[in-house]
Amino acid sequence: MIRCPVCGATALEGSLYCSECGVPLWEQDEVREESRSPQTETRLLDSCPAQVELWLEREDVTVVLPEPGPWELGRATKDVPMLAEAIRPRDGVSRRHARLYWENGRLYLMDLSSTNGTKVNGQRIPPWHPVPLHDGDVVQLGRFRFHVHLIPREQT
Repeated sequence: MIRCPVCGATALEGSLYCSECGVPLWEQDEVREESRSPQTETRLLDSCPAQVELWLEREDVTVVLPEPGPWELGRATKDVPMLAEAIRPRDGVSRRHARLYWENGRLYLMDLSSTNGTKVNGQRIPPWHPVPLHDGDVVQLGRFRFHVHLIPREQT
């Protein structure tokens, strides 16, 4: 068995795509399920160094994402219901449009082969290719725009 590096779902050895999120598995380093340990789980939680907030331009509303992610973004998302409610039919947002997730302490955005595409700071990103996000980046799903804000955790 292998594990999807984006959503964590298990897949049969040799699978080309994750059955849960659709990410290509042949482009990723396979992580065998039996190799996961409590130390790996702790490292995954520690790799989320900031709280993620999305400021929705049109609504002038800030949405705080529940931790630790990943978060599927789209008009039918259950991960961020407030975002799904703000999206209108004319915005051109797919049901499963993009995914936000932490990896190695960095926040990434990946377009899930959406119909109308995803842009970061005005630049269209290719489907299935993760792009790192930074505080203040502007993301556009179809015609729906929001700003990403990363609130660093207090040092203890």
